[in-house]
Amino acid sequence: MLKFKTWRKDLEEDLRCLFNNLSNGTRFKHAIQTIETVLEKHSTKKTSVWLTGHSLGAGIALLAGKTMTKRGFPLETYVFSPPISSIPLERLSGLDVVKDIFRFAECIFKVTLSVLFDLKTKADDSRIAKWIPYVYVNPSDIVCAEYIGLLKHKNVMADFGLSEFEILGAGVSIRSLVFGDEIGEPIQLLSSADMTVNKNKPNVETNNMLKKWWYKFKKAHALAQWWDPNPDLRANWETHSIRPSIPCLDMEPTSSS
Repeated sequence: MLKFKTWRKDLEEDLRCLFNNLSNGTRFKHAIQTIETVLEKHSTKKTSVWLTGHSLGAGIALLAGKTMTKRGFPLETYVFSPPISSIPLERLSGLDVVKDIFRFAECIFKVTLSVLFDLKTKADDSRIAKWIPYVYVNPSDIVCAEYIGLLKHKNVMADFGLSEFEILGAGVSIRSLVFGDEIGEPIQLLSSADMTVNKNKPNVETNNMLKKWWYKFKKAHALAQWWDPNPDLRANWETHSIRPSIPCLDMEPTSSS
């Protein structure tokens, strides 16, 4: 799979993620066609059809899950380290309350822009509210870390009765205003999710700073971390349930099973 043509296509699709345009890519369209073909063959056993993916594949799986749910087929979906086109605040050190204030200010800014400039928005579709993807992320992974803050922020806004305001802000694309591109479906625009966070920090034994950063990134982004049966490592996993317009739910460690 690691051929020049594949790498080039990976880079093209990665750029689509940055501009919320992955839903217009050939890989996403191919994924939808494949899913439809599978569902036609298993029309009486749709609950046995699951979607999953890692990294770029996770982004495609999330978009495919939303698309099929809108068509009346809410498929069980598991995504590992999905990409997100937001500032990675979660990777910055500091108090969570400061990050929440920044996210609230960002929401006000985007909603204000949408009103002043009649900016296109992508609405949070009520049809997918009951679809609950399982999202697996690592706070040390710059690709997906912001899902932690973004999804937890949905519950914070719900606590203050500001869910509709948060949804409006999440659907605004500043990139469309700046670059003039037609807005696509943001990967991270989710109504609900069950999120698992691996809080184990990747350890790398090397004095080379560049290699150390790269090895840490690979470990934090790797799919293999989720298969580790070590109960001591799984004790540092946390679960969060995100639901539309409900107060923040208590966080509980996952079991080792």
